[in-house]
Amino acid sequence: MDFRKILTFVLVIAMCASMFTAVAVAKPDNRMNVDWDNMRPNNTSVPDDVPGQMERMKINYDNSRQHLLNVTDRVQMGQISANSEVVCNVSSVYLNDTINYMVTRLSDTKEDFEDNEDSIERIDEYIGQLEEQQEKLESAEDQEELAEIARDVRTVWHDVSKDLYKFRFLNGVGGVGNYIDKADSISERLESEIERLNESGVDTTEVELMLEEYNALIGNASEYRELALDAEQGSSESLAYMQQSVNATRQANDVLRDSLTFLKDYRQGFANFSEDTNVSANGNGTAVISGNFDINLSATDAKLVVKDLTGDATIEMDGEYERFTPEESMGRGTPAAVYLDFTGDAHINGSRLTMMVSGENISIDATGTGSTVFTGEGTYTTDSETMEWAGTYSAEE
Repeated sequence: MDFRKILTFVLVIAMCASMFTAVAVAKPDNRMNVDWDNMRPNNTSVPDDVPGQMERMKINYDNSRQHLLNVTDRVQMGQISANSEVVCNVSSVYLNDTINYMVTRLSDTKEDFEDNEDSIERIDEYIGQLEEQQEKLESAEDQEELAEIARDVRTVWHDVSKDLYKFRFLNGVGGVGNYIDKADSISERLESEIERLNESGVDTTEVELMLEEYNALIGNASEYRELALDAEQGSSESLAYMQQSVNATRQANDVLRDSLTFLKDYRQGFANFSEDTNVSANGNGTAVISGNFDINLSATDAKLVVKDLTGDATIEMDGEYERFTPEESMGRGTPAAVYLDFTGDAHINGSRLTMMVSGENISIDATGTGSTVFTGEGTYTTDSETMEWAGTYSAEE
């Protein structure tokens, strides 16, 4: 092998070392927090079932990459021969660690497309192609074979990058589409609530303007989404339109949040208490009480959930129920006490708690500070007035 071929071999391997640094990380989420300008296959989240696996693969990759770059510098400065056993061994280790890192990233990326069998199948094919190159690596005997493997790995990763652009583009299109599909219903519900407040004498000028802005932004999001679909999928043009569509949905969501904040203070079934207040309620549906409260309640065929945020809550149950232990009901954060098929009486007290009861024949007598939400059919009374539960209206935040 002449010097030019040897140098080409070293440069091919070194060029392979730039694959990850040249490709940015991007992982869409369900809240539209997507940077469409940086969608790439590299996904650095760590699978819950293999703690630390991604970090280990990355450390191995970074170390072997640095070793390869050091050796490449020594070759170019004439300190070591390009066809030496040292160069061959370092290159082989680097390629192996590169493939391991790629396979781990692709395996993790499949979680982004769990609802798209075609995307997962295609990713599995790429993983298979990379593993084939890894098998070739085990039997590689010279630098020419290593250089060929490096080129093939780079080609596979180039194809991966293009396909994942398209997969994530389609995911984004679907996510924005789902949001737009729900927007009409949300707008109608907001309009109905605004009309109710208007009839009761509330000045709704501010929230009416918010609703107009929300509808306009949803219209923009829909228009940009259609333009993205009409363009070549995965092209810079389609991604630019999709980015604009996502931005419009984000802005619409911000306006929606502001609208709900305005309506919340007037919403039927909702009450907020800054001073000790007595609240009594009777009805069928769902009641949520949050804050510093002393609560007496009864219900039939109900689900009762109590989340104690400070650890000082007391719960006294009298009746029939099925109890989930804190370990069984534990999610993220503070464990909740969960009682299913509850029929009977309960006394709950705590300085910072959230109590939710959903069922029939709900009767509540509570005293304290915080907030209450009653949804369904019934009435609730505070120190000053009696009001209806919120019925079927639900403001999703």
